[in-house]
Amino acid sequence: MFDEEFKHKSTKQECRYLTEVIQDFIDSKNKSKGQSDSWNQKYTNLKNKLIAFEDKKRKKVEFTSITQDWIDEFCGFLRVIKVKPFKPHNDNTLHRTINFLITVLIWSEGKYHKIDLKKIKNPVNKYQPDDVFLTDQEIKVLEKFQFPRESLERARDLFLIGVYSGQRYSDYSIFEKADIHGDMIIKKAEKTESESFIPLHPKLKALLDKYDWQLPKISNQKFNKRIQEACRLAGFDEEIKEIIYSGTKKEIVYNLKYKMISSHTARRTFITLSSEKGMPDHIIMKITGIKDPKTLIKYKKTSQKSVVDSMQKYWG
Repeated sequence: MFDEEFKHKSTKQECRYLTEVIQDFIDSKNKSKGQSDSWNQKYTNLKNKLIAFEDKKRKKVEFTSITQDWIDEFCGFLRVIKVKPFKPHNDNTLHRTINFLITVLIWSEGKYHKIDLKKIKNPVNKYQPDDVFLTDQEIKVLEKFQFPRESLERARDLFLIGVYSGQRYSDYSIFEKADIHGDMIIKKAEKTESESFIPLHPKLKALLDKYDWQLPKISNQKFNKRIQEACRLAGFDEEIKEIIYSGTKKEIVYNLKYKMISSHTARRTFITLSSEKGMPDHIIMKITGIKDPKTLIKYKKTSQKSVVDSMQKYWG
């Protein structure tokens, strides 16, 4: 009797649709500790991409359908997707999306399916993007620039808080006085739960005090639009060459610098400039909460001026 009930229950669970389980995953994580808006958006987007795939196939996806071949087919669909608000995925976007899916599969193992996850892998390799950072001079321009709208000033201030702290937007946008310990802010990262020891630099403290540590609440999407507009007005219109990979295709595009700036540019700027100024890697990692040196290397960029200065220093 028990075996029959268990068998029936298992069969029912294995027939769950993938979109339902993604929603269960989202709900469960939010109940356990609550997740940020950006986290919820990532997994909601995953579910909506899957719904678009189901619409094309005219069939809902069950867990029994999920194999490496299915993953490959889903990747092929995402490479050409044109269902608003989604655009065709390059390799980095695709790699990230499939990682989100695999995270859901790992969470759901034993709950809704018996998929052998050892046979499931992300088939897409990441490439190192030509990410931008701000130079010392550009930061000085941004600090002093008088913006025509208060919303742009707030976005500028939030961005500079990211530059001075080296944190992710999801972490530095929720700093509070309770985080102060002596002359530093000690904060546990929302994404990785690693602890950061952030010196309370005078410029950082001045901006936090400006808002009485009650920082403006702006969604990441709105923030990115506003900081790009702020940087456009500040004159950051250098043309940047970018190489984008999509499978076997390689596309070279040219973008104006301000269009490539986002909330994450602040963290990359802190890491790059700190390294160029001679701050040891282990200190940068302690401030940013980065544990893996390989991750730190991905953040580091090098300015043309630094290359020229180094050449003159060592070759005269």
